[in-house]
Amino acid sequence: MSQKVCPFCGGSDQRCLHFVGEIDHTFGEVSGVRELDNLSQVADNLDRFFKKGKPTTNNTKNTLITDLYSSWQKTGSIDQFILGRFIVSLLLEAGAKRSVSLNPAKDRKVGDSSASMPGFTSSETTLFAASPDRVAGAALEKLKGYLS
Repeated sequence: MSQKVCPFCGGSDQRCLHFVGEIDHTFGEVSGVRELDNLSQVADNLDRFFKKGKPTTNNTKNTLITDLYSSWQKTGSIDQFILGRFIVSLLLEAGAKRSVSLNPAKDRKVGDSSASMPGFTSSETTLFAASPDRVAGAALEKLKGYLS
């Protein structure tokens, strides 16, 4: 398992003041602090939006909205994997930065049991920002813009 490091201060855990949130793409979970919890309501907002009809050109500047809509049409629900990518894209557009991953092989010795085991790992995106509250707020505004 690689260690995720803040690109602003070099901190390596969620207590870093720059931490925005973490999106687990494997299990479709969003965790974090500040306003990121509001972003976990994106699925409900998108579901209501899609029930009104197909997104227009103005709403599809973020191509993941089109992907979400196509999936929603087929299944009647929001695809959690595409949703995770959409949330990451909102936060990146708002100014968040991805964590820096350290080389795990450099920090472990052969046979070290601290490495992740198959079946017990997730694909995750960890995001940081110089001003996490501002970035989370801007992401919410971008979402509102896409859904108007």
